[in-house]
Amino acid sequence: MNRNRHGIRNAFRHLACFFLTLAALAGCPWVLLAKEATGRVVGVVHDQSGAVIPGAHVVIKITATGISRDATSDTAGNYQVLSLPVGNYSVTAEWKGFASVTTSANTLDINQTLKIDVTLPVGSSTDTVTVEAQASPATQFQGLDTSAADIGSTFGRVASAYDPRILQVAAHLRF
Repeated sequence: MNRNRHGIRNAFRHLACFFLTLAALAGCPWVLLAKEATGRVVGVVHDQSGAVIPGAHVVIKITATGISRDATSDTAGNYQVLSLPVGNYSVTAEWKGFASVTTSANTLDINQTLKIDVTLPVGSSTDTVTVEAQASPATQFQGLDTSAADIGSTFGRVASAYDPRILQVAAHLRF
């Protein structure tokens, strides 16, 4: 009888391992497809003549909370901040010999790359220029974003702002 109990226990163990393995394998594709609710802000810092400014200090600030992340422009004037939560962001750039510039709030959506270029005017470091213009639609919506393999969820909002016929065509497409 003792031998029978061990056989039944082993059968239950093997069956439990089988179902746990099956459940783990069935759940893996969903885990791999999950995406974070973040985006990134990139851009170029240059002067009024169009020359890039390497080493500029860039601050990306979420306007709702005031929390900020710092970056420094590279030798080509590029900066980037990755894994930012969605929300409205302003960008401040500064460099010695130039006035500091702060952009107005721009909306960052899920899995989006928001491009905000900053032009620094010549001036003293105590001067501050605030840019009140919104990012252009080309930078707010990057439907053909070569850095990501997906199409953003902002397509409908941006498309309808330009021409409602685009939505009629898009309604017949299957993604």
